[in-house]
Amino acid sequence: MPDDLDARLERLKAPPVGPDFHSELWERIGVRERNARRRRRTVGTIAVAAAVVTASAAGVFAFGAQTQSLDRTLSCPVPEVGGVNRLNVDAHVKAPPTHFGDKAVPSPAQAIIDGGAPGGPQQQYAGVTSVRGGYLFDQTVCRNAPSIPLERAGLPAAGVYRGTKGAGITRECWLAPVVAVRLRVTLGASGAPVAARIAVRSGKKLRPVIYIEWTPTIVRAYVSSSCQVR
Repeated sequence: MPDDLDARLERLKAPPVGPDFHSELWERIGVRERNARRRRRTVGTIAVAAAVVTASAAGVFAFGAQTQSLDRTLSCPVPEVGGVNRLNVDAHVKAPPTHFGDKAVPSPAQAIIDGGAPGGPQQQYAGVTSVRGGYLFDQTVCRNAPSIPLERAGLPAAGVYRGTKGAGITRECWLAPVVAVRLRVTLGASGAPVAARIAVRSGKKLRPVIYIEWTPTIVRAYVSSSCQVR
């Protein structure tokens, strides 16, 4: 009997696939991957925001009770990842809270420049989030540098993102081993950033690669072709 069952199983043939089978399969795979990226980005946003807020040892300035601006330019090394020097930019407007079980976790707006690969060690160079004291100028691997222009400098527009639903831009940029990063952040009376501009230039020739205009509810982004969707 077992031999007969094995013989019958070997003779079984799967029904032919329909003409749309492969396209539907890839569409389902794409949906799952997009959902997975969205979940990773939500968790990453919360982690990055928390890191910026708690990064006093890495160079957060003190703030006062009145509106003020902070402006610094840094020279920072770009880590090598997979044979290329990789820098990341992540700029988003504020999003609704994310729920983990019965807890609601805030999703603040942010604009962060960091180096490294997602899921691995990352070095944050400069950035802001829309929480009290949420700004960072790195003092661990970066050093003060001559000012670079805070301007678009001919970079193509990557998008304008508005509202309070977390829209924004995420890119990875393959650049020279060293970049100049300038951040100008305006603080409100509470000490929370209310506006910021970020410029990044690459290599000895200071080639423009990133320019961001940020507020908690609107982001304007301009990036070079060296920066791709990650």
